[in-house]
Amino acid sequence: MRRSDTRTIGSLIADFIKEQGLEQGLLAVNIYKALAMAIGENYAGLLSGKSYKDKCLYCRVNSSVARSVLYNNREEIIRKINEIIGKDVVEKLILR
Repeated sequence: MRRSDTRTIGSLIADFIKEQGLEQGLLAVNIYKALAMAIGENYAGLLSGKSYKDKCLYCRVNSSVARSVLYNNREEIIRKINEIIGKDVVEKLILR
């Protein structure tokens, strides 16, 4: 006997994520990974206190020199993050 209402595991997981309200948290984790890929491991190691809210990515930078370099390249970093994610999820990068 075959079921007529079969679904793929991917669609079941997607529905579960929506029902549990985990979309925003998973998006933030993916953005943090994309940020690390966009700026490289050396600069990613100098970041702490990352948060994402309302298309703004906030990062605390432990080095003033690194903050200056990242600040000067923030538009390129935003472009790379959005490219890696595949949609426009970050509009502002705020470095502290």
